[in-house]
Amino acid sequence: YVAPETDTEQQLAELWSQMLRLEQISIRSNFFELGGHSLLAMQLISKINDAFELELNVADLFELGDIASMAEE
Repeated sequence: YVAPETDTEQQLAELWSQMLRLEQISIRSNFFELGGHSLLAMQLISKINDAFELELNVADLFELGDIASMAEE
């Protein structure tokens, strides 16, 4: 388990936790390996875009895969 260190990582971890219904998520864990699927991915991307005022798409989640990579991007 790698804990979120930055505010961005923390916010992303909270969104992922809500969507995946998990209490704790490592910033290095892959969304799909944690049980995420395409419908949850679309919902998660929508929440991330709203929270961070971005325009990510589901392909970005496939490409980036984990919280650490998303926060860095």
